[in-house]
Amino acid sequence: MSNETKYCVDCGAEINIKAEMSPQCGARAPQRQVPPPPPAQTYQPVQMGENPQFHRKTTKERENELLNDYPPTKFNWWAFLFGVLYYAYHGMWGKAVLYTLITVVTAGIGAIPLWFYMGFRHNKHYLEHNNIYIDI
Repeated sequence: MSNETKYCVDCGAEINIKAEMSPQCGARAPQRQVPPPPPAQTYQPVQMGENPQFHRKTTKERENELLNDYPPTKFNWWAFLFGVLYYAYHGMWGKAVLYTLITVVTAGIGAIPLWFYMGFRHNKHYLEHNNIYIDI
């Protein structure tokens, strides 16, 4: 925009600064200068991997992460100490309810072997819960 032009408020056409009407739409031109409308924003898609903040993990990456966090052959002390609560926390409600029923039915005697069972098997159960099946 040069110093001798302005824009119509109705149609956005560039007109002479001294003009009283827009030659495009015939609307009366204001005495003050109106800036042109901003250009439309163009969308630039971001390719996968360009910005690590938005990187989604593949299934294989997620499996490897779970295998590193929950190795199937390692004893899980958290599952041993917190047992049924730890299973429920990880979303394995069926096993949590079953182990609670076993403990109640055996008057607490079944809890002791269950603690060890949960400590040794929780990681394998959690991986299977996430559809990762490992033969041990």
